[in-house]
Amino acid sequence: MANEPPDGLILAFNQYDYHFILDVLDLTEGKNIEIFYIPDILDLLTSNYHTIEADGMLLLQLKAFTLSGWQGFLKRIFDILVSLLGLILLAPFLTIIAVLIRISSKGPILYFQKRIGMDGKEFNILKFL
Repeated sequence: MANEPPDGLILAFNQYDYHFILDVLDLTEGKNIEIFYIPDILDLLTSNYHTIEADGMLLLQLKAFTLSGWQGFLKRIFDILVSLLGLILLAPFLTIIAVLIRISSKGPILYFQKRIGMDGKEFNILKFL
């Protein structure tokens, strides 16, 4: 295990060593390593990066782990199969909810709405009214 690359890095620099962040990003380019940075107050106020909390400490996520190629394909297949199984298991409950809505109101049971998702892509959601 000692020879395996890390899954992630947490970086902490003083105000004079910020230029090393770019060096670390260059060194990890193309590798599946997440990079987090311990920000100062100015970073928190001016950053658009995603923040997470780890053991009471705020971290900025500079580089996320992304699956590509066959790994991304397998993850997508897994997501679809688990979602399909979830829908099959929940179908009786969803049917009961639909019947209760029909009994209690005269309008439609379902409502379609457009939402904005990742990368600004628009998608439709289906909701009970």
